[in-house]
Amino acid sequence: MPTVADIAALLNLPVRGDASRAVTGMATLEEAGPGEISFISTDAFLKQFKASRAGAVIVQRKVKLPPAATRPCWSSTTLIWPSPGALVLLPANTHPPAGVDPAARVAGSAVLGQDVAAGPNAVIGERTRIGKGCKIHSRRGHWR
Repeated sequence: MPTVADIAALLNLPVRGDASRAVTGMATLEEAGPGEISFISTDAFLKQFKASRAGAVIVQRKVKLPPAATRPCWSSTTLIWPSPGALVLLPANTHPPAGVDPAARVAGSAVLGQDVAAGPNAVIGERTRIGKGCKIHSRRGHWR
């Protein structure tokens, strides 16, 4: 399981707070739980930030956080938010290994091409054909 420190290192971001917390996913400020990271891009979301259960929050440098903010926060000039609900832990120049993660589900009738990578929690349904070299990610999964 990646930690706040692992993700901060991948994104080259400083951390304020406990960086040893395990990260299980990414969600909005309202939906995030203690194992998930979220983001805040403007002061308009400070009220949601204070009420959020997110374990860590990516924060744009321009946001004026309250001094008592205790959760780990990353300060970035560029907002890091790959896509809603997605947790991307791979740098752009890194490729996951070929194979099917033990936490993936692949239907018996599915056909996987050469060098396909199916990540944790990926679901490949009946009669699906995945082409050579494709990388299948799940909404909440992450590569080990």
